[in-house]
Amino acid sequence: MWPSPVESGPLKEGQKVALNGGGADYPDVTCGVVDAAMTCISAGHGFTVSEDAYDTW
Repeated sequence: MWPSPVESGPLKEGQKVALNGGGADYPDVTCGVVDAAMTCISAGHGFTVSEDAYDTW
């Protein structure tokens, strides 16, 4: 379950959250904020998004 933005607010610089996916069909996801960009990674794939850029792999 994703944290409630009302209760926790947005992730701050240096914070991260890890979500348990529940198996091979739904792998774990980790998202964090560094240099004002959010990066999320799951099973070797992910994305980074900021005001200036968007990158996937």
